[in-house]
Amino acid sequence: NGWPYDFVALDESSSFKDGTAKRSKSLKKVWPRVLTCVEMTGTPAANGLERLWFQMYLLDGGARLGSNYQAFLRRFYTCEKVFVGGGRSVPKWTIRDGAEDEIHNLVSDIVMTVDASEHIKLPPHEVLPVPVKLPDDVRALYRELENEFLAEFYGDTIAINNAAALSGKLLQVTSGAHYPDPESREWVALHSAKLDALEGVAERADGPLLVAYNFRFDPERIMRRFPDAVLLDNDPATQDAWNAGEIDMLLAHPASAGHGLNLQFGGNNLAWYGLNWSLELVLQF
Repeated sequence: NGWPYDFVALDESSSFKDGTAKRSKSLKKVWPRVLTCVEMTGTPAANGLERLWFQMYLLDGGARLGSNYQAFLRRFYTCEKVFVGGGRSVPKWTIRDGAEDEIHNLVSDIVMTVDASEHIKLPPHEVLPVPVKLPDDVRALYRELENEFLAEFYGDTIAINNAAALSGKLLQVTSGAHYPDPESREWVALHSAKLDALEGVAERADGPLLVAYNFRFDPERIMRRFPDAVLLDNDPATQDAWNAGEIDMLLAHPASAGHGLNLQFGGNNLAWYGLNWSLELVLQF
């Protein structure tokens, strides 16, 4: 009852893509008191148009895409069950033919897109793939896990319960370590191929290097190899030091550093040490 604002601007509104998330529920409690809302984001639905529903609901109360998420999905998507192991299945929603254009048309009267290239002149963006060859024993482990969901490696048994866990474990293997116990932060090193590749990237970089990592063990291992590397934390002084050119290598996770930070003054070299499955995080970072 003490909410004093009738105008709300949501910066990076894609962070409100899930209507069941804690921040979304908090906002819904005061929404009857809000008269006007403006949303801003560079990636409104990078991982699929189903992420657009709640953002539109906050703007029009469901007038365009419906007032119920499940009804929205049934209207524009088809559903099939995908088995993920352990006798469990999850729904997989696939957008219907023509539905993408229909959704765009429905929201077109309240959406404005600004093409940054028309207003900001930047030098060419160059992507340089860096092949990383896994050691033969680790590559054999990777293939065995991929095919069998089970592998023996130096006396340890690695067992996977479902496809989602398998994809995460395979990403760990390619990163160079893994968590034997998913409930623990204790990790076991598997190889240093990515560290060696990062060393080559750092040597060729013509200035400071921003490194995107994926797992908690990544920055620990990187800082052992590169003692001068700095982990991006919540201290504004770290960001200021990077922008002042005082840090040669800054380690950042896309989920925490992909939105709302201004890191463009410290350098223009970015290395993806570990990728993730979110296109939105990749684009934002």
